[in-house]
Amino acid sequence: YLLGRKSKTVRIIEVVVDRSINTSGSPYKGAVDAPVEIAEFTDFQCPYCAKLTAIFAKLLALYPGKIKIVYKSYPLTNHRYAWKAAVAAMAAHRKGQFWKFHDRLFDHHKALNDQVIQDVRKEFGFDTPEFDALMRSPDVRTQVAQDRTEGQRIGVRGTPTIFINGKRLKDKTLEGFQKAIDGELKALGQ
Repeated sequence: YLLGRKSKTVRIIEVVVDRSINTSGSPYKGAVDAPVEIAEFTDFQCPYCAKLTAIFAKLLALYPGKIKIVYKSYPLTNHRYAWKAAVAAMAAHRKGQFWKFHDRLFDHHKALNDQVIQDVRKEFGFDTPEFDALMRSPDVRTQVAQDRTEGQRIGVRGTPTIFINGKRLKDKTLEGFQKAIDGELKALGQ
């Protein structure tokens, strides 16, 4: 904030910082080489994150081949089942079923608990000792932990936190996404 005492004005200056986000190995939807990458730091118990699934579906339809939506785990410590859900989702990613599993967990975000996670696993045929071992594997657990650590490093404080080509998105409405995506495409000459 800049205050002008003589003119009695307040000016707000916004500084936009580009963040480098490691998306290799993360689940994504859209074109692998899309010019616009949307990284979403999310939590399966977050009602605002759950609402974004519909917006993302619309964006993928509006910008075919132009956007890539990347999931990043950010289980909040005050959400008792978020960590376990994130680990189960990453294990489902190893089985090629991430997005369907992701969507089912969000279908139950209001009542997420151990039983719901188990029921979703069963629905996908993942109620097996093999999947239990996958959920305990260092690779899966480390990926969830690394996403969270990376989020903390770049200033994520809550969910959902969205970055579009490394720039934090404040307006998480469909129109806000479109404005940011169109701006990025224009800046890239597309």
